[in-house]
Amino acid sequence: MQHKFFSPVLFILIVLSLLVQGCSFGAPPEPTATPTNPPTNTPKPTNTPAPTATNTATPTKTPLPTKTPNYAATEQVSAMETRIREYVDAGYLSSLDGSYTKLDDFKDEMAMINYLQPFPSGYTKLVKDFVLRAHFKWESATNTANLSGCGFIFHLTNDGDYYMIFLDRSTLWVGLNEFNRNYVSRVGLTSGSQRVKFDNPAEADFTVISSGTKLVALVNDQYAATYSMKLDKYTEGRLFYTIVSGTNKDYGTRCEITNAELWTVK
Repeated sequence: MQHKFFSPVLFILIVLSLLVQGCSFGAPPEPTATPTNPPTNTPKPTNTPAPTATNTATPTKTPLPTKTPNYAATEQVSAMETRIREYVDAGYLSSLDGSYTKLDDFKDEMAMINYLQPFPSGYTKLVKDFVLRAHFKWESATNTANLSGCGFIFHLTNDGDYYMIFLDRSTLWVGLNEFNRNYVSRVGLTSGSQRVKFDNPAEADFTVISSGTKLVALVNDQYAATYSMKLDKYTEGRLFYTIVSGTNKDYGTRCEITNAELWTVK
């Protein structure tokens, strides 16, 4: 392996050359001052005038919308009040004082011969003396059906006792179920004629007036009959619609009750 050596004479010459160059360096020039513009006079802030109060108009009161009167309901109440005066004058009812309630419409059918069934009327309070008026439409699946039609169950007690009245094509029928038996006993007629005559299907306005022990029935606003109820029993209770079915055939007996109105006597 060959080695190269560095000459001492050459080294001395290089050092001398560097010293000479170092001596020729002059002192570095002093930095010159960069002129700075003197600050200008900043104007003092001027007084900003306070905002003046402006008159803001007070909002006017907007009247609340009023309820739109139900003229139809008002007419119904007025018509019932007129009838109540007529019933008092005729001796059917003892007092003009009472309150008006519009009952629910109803439509149903039942095919169970010689049976009746209660249906809600929309009125859940107990009733005592009252006027009950409604429009009935009813029909049976056969023209030879037994007694059948639309009616009312009233004075229904917690023990299951009640009175009932319904409108058949040929007769009015009032009955009493007591001691929670499985059959209804017919209530005897006091005055009038309970005979009616309708085709199949049938349609009529039916009014029932309960006052003390007296029960009065009107068909198409004409007096039909009066019945006597028991003095000391079943004088108050709940109110239901009812269907009395006279045949098992097809739909049996179909009933529709509309424009039902209740006047409860105070």
